[in-house]
Parts: sequence; C-alpha cells; structure tokens
Amino acid sequence: MAYAHESMYLTFGGYLPGPEIWQCGAHWIRQDKATTVDNTLASISLEDVFTALCDIGWGGPTGTYQCAPHTTLGWVKLAILKTDGEYKLEPKLLEKTPVAGNSGSGLSWNQTAMCVSLRTGQSLGYANHGRFYLPTPGYARPANATGITAVQATDLAKTVARSFSTITTELSTVGQEMQLAILSKHGVSKPVTLFSVGRVPDTQRRRRNAVKEDPSTVNWAGAPSAYRGGPLLVSAHADEHDESA
Repeated sequence: MAYAHESMYLTFGGYLPGPEIWQCGAHWIRQDKATTVDNTLASISLEDVFTALCDIGWGGPTGTYQCAPHTTLGWVKLAILKTDGEYKLEPKLLEKTPVAGNSGSGLSWNQTAMCVSLRTGQSLGYANHGRFYLPTPGYARPANATGITAVQATDLAKTVARSFSTITTELSTVGQEMQLAILSKHGVSKPVTLFSVGRVPDTQRRRRNAVKEDPSTVNWAGAPSAYRGGPLLVSAHADEHDESA
C-alpha cells in the first residue's frame, strides 16, 4: 500500500533533561490535490518555521502553556516524501542553538507528553485522525490534579493552530499552495480542520523505551538451589509486558 499524494514532511524537536530527545512531525499536501510536490525547498525559510514553532512554548508570546527551561527546541527538518514514504530528494535541515522553554521555572512531568490531536471532522474511512506529542509544561502540577487546566489546554491548541498557520503560509508558493493533512497508506489523504488538546498527559512509550535501561540484578538465595544463578525470567517478562509506562 502507498500514500495517495507526495507530501512535505516537517519534523522538529529538541532535548529533554539528560541525553533524551523529543521529536514531532506533520505532513502537508497540495491544496489542488496534485499527486506530486515540486522541489521548492530552496525558497522556504526554515528560520521562519523555527520562529513559528517557538510560539508554542519556547520564547514565543507569553501564554498559559509554557515549556520548562530545560526542555529545548533545537532543530527543524523539511523533506519531500514520495508516495512510498521515501525521500524524493535530500531534505533541508536547520540546527539552532537550543531555545529553552520560557516558563521561568519548573520541571517537565516525568515520562509523559501532551497529545495534540489532528482531526478532519470526518469519521468514515481512513485518515480521519492524527496526533503528535509535545513535551509537558514547565510548572508544578497542582495537588490532586490529573493534568493541565482547561485554560492551558485551550491555550496550547490555539498556539499550535497559530504556529501551523504561519508554517503553512511559509511552505506554500505560487502555484503550489499547501495544506496540513492526515495521510493513510490505504491511499487516502484528508485536510486537517481541527486541533484538539486534552488535559491529561499521555504516556509516550516509544520515548520511554528509547531511554537506555541499566537494570540492577541480584540472585535470590531463597530460590530452589537447582535454579540459583539462572535467568530472572519473572523480571524479564515483567519488563517486557509492563503497560503502566
């Protein structure tokens, strides 16, 4: 199976505390639904795209959703993808001195991320819903609270919408107007019409699993003597199937 259209694929990310990184991505297709995307990368300013992304929580206008100072935005990359998902040509990359979140203080919430849902307003067929994950905000979670406030969730949705509108304008050129879209390998592409942000942080298992683990293991003297020093199968299975993280 393949995508119905070639697309511009924008990825962006930065660093979290320690060696861990975060990354997001989104697709744009031509508004006229032409199946090919022309090579206009040279005319697109990734500096302007980076500035637009900063609006979300890295040095942009002060809002109620701000990332922590140790959560940075450091790079953007733009590629044109063929219908098989492979690069059509060499992507364009901009690496910047990492810009710190502007909450002023606070820590990101450990091993969770805020889910930004992309919706088409449709429910039948494929390519109706998409999502990407942003770092959690840089302020202490209120006691007994399960997530961010409704005002903060609304602010995040609005800033993402504003940033992506600016990016869409930058990605568009005369004769090739672009639109944010959800792509399915079933050969369906639909334009995004809604951004949705929930209040409860999501666990990001891929990010958690990407952190190199260094477990401490001991042999249990209480085990039957015939099995002492053997593999700790219980620990191995518990780590493999744990769905709590």
